[in-house]
Amino acid sequence: MAHQLIHDFWSKPDLDIGESFSFLERLIYTYKDWGSDPNVFDVFFQVLVEARLLDEGRKLFDKMLNYGLIISVDSLNVYLGKLKDHFDGLWMGVKVFVELPDIGICWNTASYNIIIHLLCQLGKIKEAHRLLLQMELRGCIPDVVTYSTIINGYCHAGKLQMVLRLIDEMQTKELKPNPYTYSSIFYLLCKTGKVAEAEKILREMLNQGILPDNVVYTTLIDGFCKLGNIAFAYRLLNEMKSRTIFPDLLTYTSIICGLCLDGKMREACAVFKEMLGTGLEPDEITYTALVDGYCKAGKMKEAFTLHNQMVQMGLIPNVVTYTVLTDGLCKCGEVDTAWKGPSTEHLYLQLSSQWAL
Repeated sequence: MAHQLIHDFWSKPDLDIGESFSFLERLIYTYKDWGSDPNVFDVFFQVLVEARLLDEGRKLFDKMLNYGLIISVDSLNVYLGKLKDHFDGLWMGVKVFVELPDIGICWNTASYNIIIHLLCQLGKIKEAHRLLLQMELRGCIPDVVTYSTIINGYCHAGKLQMVLRLIDEMQTKELKPNPYTYSSIFYLLCKTGKVAEAEKILREMLNQGILPDNVVYTTLIDGFCKLGNIAFAYRLLNEMKSRTIFPDLLTYTSIICGLCLDGKMREACAVFKEMLGTGLEPDEITYTALVDGYCKAGKMKEAFTLHNQMVQMGLIPNVVTYTVLTDGLCKCGEVDTAWKGPSTEHLYLQLSSQWAL
């Protein structure tokens, strides 16, 4: 009966939030008289939360407490999950997590995972790790998500030794790292220039039967390109394709940037054309890398042609784009022209028509 009442109510067109709370108060006040299952109020709570009416959801929760009703842990997890999408809600989520056990809420592993993620977003990695240690004492078993979230936090904090320790701890507990776990580790290793170690871990990952995803390959490719090892980056790109893992804009842009830095403009253009053939659209970073490569090679005609394409596509050249064009003009002896820009964009548009002829 209660479920049907709620279904009929929420099915009304142009539902007013004030009217809904009035209906809800009557429902709560009389629920004992008509034999309702108290869990029916989860429906109201979840609808409010899914609609991101989080303040209203909290008011509903408080009203229910006054009548001795408790929202289910699963519904509260949804609430915590929505709070983490907003910075102001991060601390609120932690506050709710700390306070609610006092009124009988027993959090589960999913709850801990959400709060650990919140703490990591706030940069409180040590507190998140401490919560992991407390979980088992409170009857909750950490899972792959728990460990992966904390590992990701430590990776972004540059704490490699702590990451390796947690990986060992996972293996001791027979928890198998997933692609998300590995992508965090690759991020840290490549960021610190340890791409050889990252590639070794990739092989270990494959030996364990864990298939890398696009993020893993792109992170590695970018790392090798930044070290100037374009040949190995190409090898990873081909390996990626052979496993039917499709390169995205970031993957192609990493290769293009690496080739341009190495002065291999013919190869960079070939990769650019391949990318266009897949239906991917270049962004400002892709175009600027190519423009920079041509400017460094003294090929201003090609550089300005790409600048024109960029503008025609509706992309806005940025400070970096104009800086490399200015540098290119100076190297070509056009110091006076370069000195006038890039204070105005129309000057470069005029130069584009001149150089691109």
